[in-house]
Amino acid sequence: MNTFRADNLKNKISNRLDPELLGLIMAFLAVVETGSFAAAAKILRQTPSTISRKVIRLEESLGVRLLNRTTRSVVITEIGAIYLRYCQSINELLNSAEAEVTSMTRSPQGLLRISMPVAFGQRYITSLLADFLELYPKVEIEAAYNDRYVQMVEENIDLSIRIGDLPDSSLVARKIMSNQRLLVASPQYIKKFGAPQIPSDLSRYDCIRYTRYRSAGNIWKFIHEGDERVEHSVTVNGSFRCDDSAAVLNYVLSDAGVGIVADYLCYDALVQNKLVHLMPEWRVLPASGIYLCWPSTRLLMPKVRYLIDYLVAHLQHLSFTPIKH
Repeated sequence: MNTFRADNLKNKISNRLDPELLGLIMAFLAVVETGSFAAAAKILRQTPSTISRKVIRLEESLGVRLLNRTTRSVVITEIGAIYLRYCQSINELLNSAEAEVTSMTRSPQGLLRISMPVAFGQRYITSLLADFLELYPKVEIEAAYNDRYVQMVEENIDLSIRIGDLPDSSLVARKIMSNQRLLVASPQYIKKFGAPQIPSDLSRYDCIRYTRYRSAGNIWKFIHEGDERVEHSVTVNGSFRCDDSAAVLNYVLSDAGVGIVADYLCYDALVQNKLVHLMPEWRVLPASGIYLCWPSTRLLMPKVRYLIDYLVAHLQHLSFTPIKH
């Protein structure tokens, strides 16, 4: 007994903190707090003999006597008092952990990582995130603006905004709006070169290509849904291509060629007559949408759920009716 040290006791607790040991510790704490095995048994909804066996097993595992028992009372030993302090610290930590986790599951708080396309994010999401943080000051947002396909689980992303196809079945997706792409050019360009009438005409134009589309943007597909459904593909060429959709729009606005641009990007320019919607009877393929996505394997915390609802409420009303000239 004299060779037993408090440091050894602390190490035994930290190294052997398993579910069974926790049960023994809870029995010991209950006996000390209530002063009897019977009262401890009532609190823990177990029999007095079960509580007694647990305390004995705890003492045997430590090789010390924690409690002195008489027919009338239970008295903690000196080494038992040392052990008690560590056990109370463990219990306080567990209670604090439970309180913090419970709090986090009830109200939005903590770090939230979101990924989004550059142009759409800067145009429509950034200001909404600022407003969201004003409403929920305990939330912190880390936003990644990029047009690449993000591996959400591997990169620890809580929420992503995706435009186009959703091949990853491990994600939960909620559509927030349609994404219609339009064939556009500036009035000055059309005045100089004329307007294409059918998809095959595009082979004669300087076509500005977005390289993140399929086939590096070199093959443009259209569908005509009149009396007869007709699909047409055309291989296009041009002097400029890039991986940034906003740059495609700006290049078209500079009177440099014909481009395919998302309606949410070019709508204002169409309304202001800075762009012309070409071949409006031919719809650009493939049809796509804009989605909020999150991993199906991850618990949807309030910070994520609240942001999803907030973005849906503020984005679903957006509508970009193509402008016909």
